[in-house]
Parts: sequence; structure tokens; C-alpha cells
Amino acid sequence: MTDAAADSARGEVVPVGDLELWADLQGPDDGEAVVLIAGADSPGFRWSPAIVEPLVAEGYRVLRFDHRDCGRSTRFGANDAYRLDDLVGDTSGLMDHFGMSAAHVVGRSMGAMIGQVLALDHPDRVRSLTLFGSSPAPGDDELG
Repeated sequence: MTDAAADSARGEVVPVGDLELWADLQGPDDGEAVVLIAGADSPGFRWSPAIVEPLVAEGYRVLRFDHRDCGRSTRFGANDAYRLDDLVGDTSGLMDHFGMSAAHVVGRSMGAMIGQVLALDHPDRVRSLTLFGSSPAPGDDELG
């Protein structure tokens, strides 16, 4: 098995509300939490070991996951709609599942939009916010 294949085989599917989301949690139970939020249609394992392992080595507890309708998480039909707020709820639900009251949030592309709304709606849950390749969400009055 290649390193990439072994990395993508990690994690577990966990219940969040009515969904099942694939998540991978690494690092010590007492480490400060880091939540890595991927872009649209980008599975959580796209946060590669080159990113995750140094954080774990520094003592952080790192969570990466597949969004709803992506990777190993619950899939929806073509006519099923959901909003950015739903994806924020999924992220918050995963944090609850893993006992993370707050985290350093890192988002890429759409994941950065999710991070922005998470920080606005739940500022007590976001210790810091790092955004890559993002903009305010089109049509979202909170970010526009």
C-alpha cells in the first residue's frame, strides 16, 4: 500500500445529526485542537501527512474530515440542497463528537468560507482562523 493509500484508509465514519461523516483525528487527547476544513468536493485526506504530521508532532490534536456529499460521508441526490450554514453545523457537530470546545480552524477554498461563518456564528469555538484561497461566500449576507 502506498503512503497516500494508507493515509486515505485512516479515520472512521461518525454520526453527526442525521448524517454520517468520515473523520480522521490524530494527536494527543490533551492537545490543542486544530480543525482542517477542505474545499468543495475535496476529501479530508487531501490535508496530507506533510501538513498533519508536523502539527501532531508539536502536540496538536488534528481533525480532518469529508464534507457531506463528498468522499466517504453521506451522499445526497442531485435535487437535494444544503447551505453553507449546514456545512458549518456539520463542522460544529464533529467538534462536539470529538469533545472539542474550541479549535484553531484552518480552511481552504470553500472550507475557508465555512471557517468564516463558524467564526462569526460561534466565536467562542474558534481560537484562531487561517484562510487559504478564499473570499466571502456569494449571496451570504453575513460574509458579503
